[in-house]
Amino acid sequence: MAVNDKLNEQYKEQLKSVQALERFTKNITSEQKRQLASEKAKLATIEKRIKVEEAYFDSFDSFSRDYKALGKDIQKQLTGQAKGSQTIVGINQQIAREKAKETRYSQLNTDASKAGAKTTKQRLGVLESISGNLLNQAKATQTAEDDLRGVTKLQRDLRDLDAIGIQSKKNKNGLTIKQYELAKAGIEQTDKLKQKEERLNIIAQERQSVFAALPGPIQDMANGAKKFGKALAAGAGPLVIIAAMAVAALKSFTDLDASARSFRDTTGMTNTQMEGMRSQANELAGSFGYAGVNAEKVFDTMAALKSEFSDINKF
Repeated sequence: MAVNDKLNEQYKEQLKSVQALERFTKNITSEQKRQLASEKAKLATIEKRIKVEEAYFDSFDSFSRDYKALGKDIQKQLTGQAKGSQTIVGINQQIAREKAKETRYSQLNTDASKAGAKTTKQRLGVLESISGNLLNQAKATQTAEDDLRGVTKLQRDLRDLDAIGIQSKKNKNGLTIKQYELAKAGIEQTDKLKQKEERLNIIAQERQSVFAALPGPIQDMANGAKKFGKALAAGAGPLVIIAAMAVAALKSFTDLDASARSFRDTTGMTNTQMEGMRSQANELAGSFGYAGVNAEKVFDTMAALKSEFSDINKF
């Protein structure tokens, strides 16, 4: 128990007295019954006092462990200020006292104890908030100082692990040797993965910049390849892919027919006269589609040439 030795001894002695009287419960006299009741009441009182003290010690012990785990560098951020460490320690001593009061009030059932419990809760809220803010600011200040000195996150994490340390007589809350080694390996692996992630992000950004600089038609081709690859990766069946290609081909022929019809209306040529030109226009659109050439542009060019030359059936 995290209580003082004197109170602990009182508990042990009182427990012995109660246990001794309880042995005679079958043939116990009225006087012994009163004595047993009295001894049990004393034992209950001591137990309540122990719980109160345990609440104090548990609270302050928790703070002490957390404070030690901060490491020397962060602790210096507190002690480097005027009475810095005394402030944080003093605040947490007061928190521990209020925790003890809270436990004490919970053992009673009076209007005064209820009012006291309410006040204690309010005090704890204020003190715990201030303590937390102070510790967080010390950590933030140390991080800023580390950044200025070029200390990496890996170095900080390893430093924090060293602050926890390996379990020993002086460091009862430390890790076992095996735990320490695994924790260190985990920190180092996390750092390597983080570096890999950063490299991949840089590559992705550079690739996007290069892609953005490409001509529009080439970007369209690349995007089409991406979509086709995604369709395969998503498990699209052959019929789905063939259907998609058929739709694209149908659109291409539809565009060709529309462009040819417009060309005939403009030049007055017949379908028979345009038979070879239609085939050539289709070949040109297919060969130079990556550069933005389509059937409409081919026929527009032919129409312009027709206005200047009389025979452009072959060119």
